[in-house]
Amino acid sequence: MTHAWAMDRRNFLGAAAMGAALPLAGCSRDESKLTEADLFAQVAEKMEELQKEMHEAEGEGIAVEYEGVSLKTVELFLGYARWDADHPELLRELIVGWKSGWSFPGASATGRCAASW
Repeated sequence: MTHAWAMDRRNFLGAAAMGAALPLAGCSRDESKLTEADLFAQVAEKMEELQKEMHEAEGEGIAVEYEGVSLKTVELFLGYARWDADHPELLRELIVGWKSGWSFPGASATGRCAASW
């Protein structure tokens, strides 16, 4: 039987996992003034908090598989955000090419193979 406090904690952990990626969206005026490094640092901090909470919850016998999936999703999309930040020109070319009508996989506006990203 799951206790009400366990479900509250689960809801918190899930919300924290998905909320970890929100700073990258620049949702508020204050966040729009942050640097790229600040945003990545915020996400890393939230992910660390979530990992600590998950470890504590596991110690109390609470299953954290859902939160683990959320954490992996944040990690995956953080990797995409880092790639975008590291490749602004190629990203711009890819977006222009995509809007011009070429399609994935393999074709690009630059003649580069999608597999070489």
